[in-house]
Amino acid sequence: MAEEKSPLVSVITPFYNRAAYVEESVKSLLSQTYPNLEILIINDASTDDTLAKINEVVAGDQRARVINNESNKGLVHSLMDTVKEAKGEFIAIHGSGDISMPTRIEKQAEALRKDPKLVLVGCFVKKETESGNQELRKREIPPFLESNLLIKSAFNHGDVMFKKQAYINAGGYRKFFKYGQDRDLWLRMVKQGDFGIVEQPLYLIKHIKNSVSKNPKKRFEQRLYSNYARMLYLSNLEGKNSSPMEDPEGLYDIYYGNFAKREILIQTEDFTDRIIPELERIMNKGHLDVLERLFLIASKRGKPFFANIILKLLKTKQNYVIRKAQKNMEKGPLEVFKILNS
Repeated sequence: MAEEKSPLVSVITPFYNRAAYVEESVKSLLSQTYPNLEILIINDASTDDTLAKINEVVAGDQRARVINNESNKGLVHSLMDTVKEAKGEFIAIHGSGDISMPTRIEKQAEALRKDPKLVLVGCFVKKETESGNQELRKREIPPFLESNLLIKSAFNHGDVMFKKQAYINAGGYRKFFKYGQDRDLWLRMVKQGDFGIVEQPLYLIKHIKNSVSKNPKKRFEQRLYSNYARMLYLSNLEGKNSSPMEDPEGLYDIYYGNFAKREILIQTEDFTDRIIPELERIMNKGHLDVLERLFLIASKRGKPFFANIILKLLKTKQNYVIRKAQKNMEKGPLEVFKILNS
């Protein structure tokens, strides 16, 4: 792709206390084959050597700009501010510590440039396991995309590239979303145009011990925010107010009410034989809200054994509900939403 015809791409990658992952991750961006690139690297007030490592790796490279937050803003606030500053026509997200293959930006930019209808593009990814192996994750854009986004995103947040104007038209990231910011954005951006996939493994998700996916409490909160994004989407479909609430703590009131009374159920862990059948009975009766309350309490009280038992039960039920929803895709997003929340 000739440079004079290449739209500027702004790659945004945020870091917080991940000094050990900076060098390999940032070098993968500096090694991109795409000729017209600005690389915006956020240090979100790290307390380790992250900033020093970033400055060392990018020294002398005019494409790179380091954004050093004086106080910790969090992922979404940092992204919102940086997208505003970005000069590129296209915006690529690069997850903290992950690896972009050398042709990732070139291939995704080419896809967006060639198809005017496309507003967002992902790619096949590889995911690193705890043992260091890499598992290939192929994706495809499913039929009934809008309905499918209610069930599961076709993308990881870190491997996407999108058109900045479509992002602006959709309303951009919303500061309310501590987690689930990608689903919230995709459900609004899908109204702006088509989504696509480059069918090549162009991105590696690194195994990082303290990431959201490795922490049960953070995974639960991620699910909470993601469900709320679906709720706002439905409100928009029905012509109701679809703006997020002011106080994120209100999420717990929406889904779980006052769950403190149930703490007595998890004072000990020596009742496995007695409690598992009771949990299964609760699940089979459809009272997932009770299980989710218990999971949240167990996580907060430092009861990983109990929390993992509940998580397995919830996953079993969730898989059943997802299969049921997928069979009703053609009926539209509203029907899918009702099934997911039945």
